[in-house]
Amino acid sequence: MLELCEEQHQAAYEAQEGQDLEDDIMDLINRELNPMFFTP
Repeated sequence: MLELCEEQHQAAYEAQEGQDLEDDIMDLINRELNPMFFTP
């Protein structure tokens, strides 16, 4: 039972890591694109 709990915790942790990475990538993309959008 403990092992199953541990696996679920690991999966949730990895999912969170992936989400953080995705957010970082989106931030970088937005930063790259922003000058194009806001240049007069």
